[in-house]
Amino acid sequence: MSAVALQTDLLKKTVKIQKNNNAGIYGFQFYIRGKPWDVVVVEQVYVYKPSGTNVPVFGRSDAS
Repeated sequence: MSAVALQTDLLKKTVKIQKNNNAGIYGFQFYIRGKPWDVVVVEQVYVYKPSGTNVPVFGRSDAS
């Protein structure tokens, strides 16, 4: 992303949601093998509490 940030016109084409929003939803468009792919990112992290601590559902670290 830092390389794209140097080219502001390219960054504006990549970031689909240009305004700040209270919903915490961000939209991007990437190209894979020349085909456009729309990606939506939500700022919430879903967690569960196996032993009283929050553990991310979709991402984990093997570090102890």
